[in-house]
Amino acid sequence: MKPQEILKLLKNGALLSDTTLPQTEQLVMDYPWYAAAWALYAKNLKITGRSGFEEALKKAALLSPDRKWLKNLMTGAGLSEKHTRTAEEYTIPELPAEEPLNASESRLDKSRLIEDFLEKGGRFNTFSEDESGKQTVDLSERAVSFNDEIVTESFANILVQQKKIGEAIEVFKKLSLKFPEKSIYFAARIEEVKKIKNINN
Repeated sequence: MKPQEILKLLKNGALLSDTTLPQTEQLVMDYPWYAAAWALYAKNLKITGRSGFEEALKKAALLSPDRKWLKNLMTGAGLSEKHTRTAEEYTIPELPAEEPLNASESRLDKSRLIEDFLEKGGRFNTFSEDESGKQTVDLSERAVSFNDEIVTESFANILVQQKKIGEAIEVFKKLSLKFPEKSIYFAARIEEVKKIKNINN
């Protein structure tokens, strides 16, 4: 369906009939995000007395940027100049037809790619070394290594829950140095953690 036909149907809903129903149905299948298509389809279902009107109207309402426009379209009250502009804004622009690819050329290109791949030994590039020849960094080691950036009390508590007592004590010591005003509190936490360690041993 061409944009001019869509606009014509939006402006004059009386043109919708049994003959336009397959076209409006195809429009919503091709453009499920298109509010005007759902509005036309719902109106077409209503005019022809077919089932599915309520569902189509709900979809049109969800997608519609202007509910008054949708109501006017459904009731046949006629579109005001503003609503006509809304209808024009939401019509699908006409896209230039794409030239079909020559199927035999496409198959030849794919065959050449496969043949080149197999001639080179059929191997995929590995990324063990970057272009400069240096070994890449193993990020997994950095991810599990202890980092001063994540020294928080919450992190220390997690370590205690995971029974990583030695690491938790180290974190509390670093927190004590980082926040000297809370050093007494962290000293008490270190003693609590040591008691937990003694209980578990």
